[in-house]
Amino acid sequence: MTGILTKTNAYRAMTHGQDFGKSVTVSTIPNHGVAALHEEQTVREALRVLDMKDVKQAPVLDHESRPVGILSDMNVAEARIRLEHRTSDRVHGSSNMPLPQSQE
Repeated sequence: MTGILTKTNAYRAMTHGQDFGKSVTVSTIPNHGVAALHEEQTVREALRVLDMKDVKQAPVLDHESRPVGILSDMNVAEARIRLEHRTSDRVHGSSNMPLPQSQE
């Protein structure tokens, strides 16, 4: 794996005047601070890597360095909220009521 392309990378390249004609390839868009995670890492270790590299997501690689997924800081936050909600239901008794929806 040589890098990861995000919308942010593409937007930055566009705002710096890079021509997006037919000859532009993904490899011409700079991608600094690429982080890779390994499936054996703990979530805490993965979050530390994301923080150190100052990125919001990173590919997860298997033991042969093949990509098996992408982990984002938002994935971790959502999983934690679901886990806390389930734990709270067990402690306080589940009401089986759905979470409130936004009224926007």
